[in-house]
Amino acid sequence: MKRYGIRKTLAPDHPRRQSHLLGDDFEAFDWYDTARARRPGLPRAAARAPLLAPRRRAASRAREGGPRERVAAPARPTMIRWALVTAAASGLLAVALGAFGAHALESVLDARGSAVFDTASRYHFVHTFALALGALAPVAGAGRRPCTAACVTWLLGMVVFSGSLYVLALTGIGWLGAITPFGGIALMLGWFFLLVAAWRGPDVTP
Repeated sequence: MKRYGIRKTLAPDHPRRQSHLLGDDFEAFDWYDTARARRPGLPRAAARAPLLAPRRRAASRAREGGPRERVAAPARPTMIRWALVTAAASGLLAVALGAFGAHALESVLDARGSAVFDTASRYHFVHTFALALGALAPVAGAGRRPCTAACVTWLLGMVVFSGSLYVLALTGIGWLGAITPFGGIALMLGWFFLLVAAWRGPDVTP
């Protein structure tokens, strides 16, 4: 610090002694005179600014109790993209199968086959919307991991439950009815996982 100026003692009533830049110190450095000696014609503010900046930063840190630490902003939750894409594809397939069953299969299926096909189509539609809900739920504050589990079980449930009923209605293979309940269990597990996601809230990572 001595190379920037000449150490001098100021009287208590000196104008610069009253400056807020000196605080309670009785000594100061005549930075301006030294800078003017090195660069004649240098404005007073330009001579003092680069030399006072470290002192101002030190005073600011002292007032705040130490160096300021940067705290990273928490990451915003995002949707489960693969689940939303799958829900869109599933909705497209559900509309196509529903139209196909209502028109092309009306004269082919008997009353029992039509009822089975309608059941498969209804559960397909409902859980397609559920899959989209699970994909978007993390954005609303639900836990991401249980929502992912819900989306996986809903997808498996739709394949097993609705898929087996579609095939049963079209082919009449009786043993397919034995695997349909496993799909129903997967669908119920999906709703349970969504309940857990809503109850627990966002995931907290250490």
